[in-house]
Amino acid sequence: MTTKSHHETKKTNGAIATSLKNLSMKDVKSSLVEAKETLEDVGHQASSKLSRAANATEKLVKKHPFAAVGTVLGAGLLVGAVAQRALHHEPTVGELLMDAVSGKASKAKKAIASAARTGMKSARRAIR
Repeated sequence: MTTKSHHETKKTNGAIATSLKNLSMKDVKSSLVEAKETLEDVGHQASSKLSRAANATEKLVKKHPFAAVGTVLGAGLLVGAVAQRALHHEPTVGELLMDAVSGKASKAKKAIASAARTGMKSARRAIR
């Protein structure tokens, strides 16, 4: 009797596992469908907002063309200055002094560093 009962229990557990597997697949499919619908809604909302923003920008530029050009020009100059600074970093007086003190500096840098101690005018003369 215990063998039959054990066998029946095994069968029942297998049936439960199969039904849970099928149930979870249904849940996963349902969740995927819901996620797809939500993403489509978000995409439509974003597209609508972007379209309204583009229309508002177009109206503003038509109403104030010189201000728009000035704003774009100023932003371009600012971005260019930041990029130029980031790409072509020149050492500061403090960095030159630290190099001179640590012995890593070349003769020209040491001359500039020593001139910097006496003032910026001397440093400019040393560079020339």
